[in-house]
Amino acid sequence: MVLSVIMTESSLRPNLKSRDPSYGLMQIKYGTAKEVGNKMGMELNNRYELYNIKKNVEIGSFYLFEQILRFKNVKKGIVAYNLGPNKTSKINKRKNGGEIETKYLIKVLKNYEYLKKGY
Repeated sequence: MVLSVIMTESSLRPNLKSRDPSYGLMQIKYGTAKEVGNKMGMELNNRYELYNIKKNVEIGSFYLFEQILRFKNVKKGIVAYNLGPNKTSKINKRKNGGEIETKYLIKVLKNYEYLKKGY
């Protein structure tokens, strides 16, 4: 699943920086990474450390897992990874806890199925 998120986020490009700005393989925003890193006991001194593949994947995976646990649902956790937990909570409330489907989620799941079949 993590590799599916990486494929969706960065197409496996470790030095990618997006406009918002998010960094690295898992396209993590520096503020989010710093907060998650602190929970993990990992100090980040600057945003460029997010180009470190090991740090990026560890922080991104931890954050993804946090969202899955928060929403008690893998699909909603994936949506929260992309949209953020606050926006996902609002959508979840509007949907009365029902399914949430986004283009991002569909792409991650498609990548997951591709990887599962190929490997």
